[in-house]
Amino acid sequence: MSRHPILSIILKSIHVLSLAIAAIGAYLLRFASAEPLSSSIVGTIARFFDQYSWVLVVLPGIAWVANHFSNKLRTNWLLSVIQSVLTQFCDQMFGALGGGKDEHRATLFVHQKFALWRTLPWRMDRHPWSGWLVPVARSGHATQRVRSRFLAPDKAARAEGFAGLTWRTRSINTIINLPDLSSASPEGEMTSYSHKTKISMAWLRGRLEQNEELPRALRGIPVEVDNALWGVIVLDSREPAPFGVDPDGQGPLTRMFSFTISKLLERVRV
Repeated sequence: MSRHPILSIILKSIHVLSLAIAAIGAYLLRFASAEPLSSSIVGTIARFFDQYSWVLVVLPGIAWVANHFSNKLRTNWLLSVIQSVLTQFCDQMFGALGGGKDEHRATLFVHQKFALWRTLPWRMDRHPWSGWLVPVARSGHATQRVRSRFLAPDKAARAEGFAGLTWRTRSINTIINLPDLSSASPEGEMTSYSHKTKISMAWLRGRLEQNEELPRALRGIPVEVDNALWGVIVLDSREPAPFGVDPDGQGPLTRMFSFTISKLLERVRV
């Protein structure tokens, strides 16, 4: 399924037809080399492929491109469904709290072995092939531009950020009553925030210098697909203690939400 069903059908048809024509053309070339070509339709087609053999090289490429964009349409549709589920979950979890929807968010991070964008600075133990938690969907309609990518290597102890902590422990983690920081906050409060959330002081200061409002409460939920750890969901809120609906993250709301996301991710590869 996709948001553009007709385009999806066209792309799938191009994919199948390109592969079929390439296979028929390759067979006819072998047929032409074994027997003299007649004036029949088969012979005419065989002569065409014999004269324009480059078509047999181009057709698999066309099939790959069509299949790539067909899968992309399907992935984008599934991610839009996941975004809707994230938004509904936030509404149920934080609906009784004040503030705008951008003050209470849920972000899905998936684990990718390679990530180039926004992974600087690189080092021997921190490079694009190290393994990263990359954001792919966020609740709501605002603040959709998620810049953060967190290191999540095979050596789990080196995982970065609160998302990395959830990835490393493979369990639900909750932090509340974080200090309300600004660029003028005392050094001690910044250090405490950095230590509890597992982010570097450089990352923290960079966000504060840009006058970003940082969350005062976080919850990380591991996401498994086919019994394998696939990613994490991070809930963040500007409220210091927002999880009254499900204080420890073990309630039916969170369990159902995690199950739904896992089932959706079984059908998408991002």
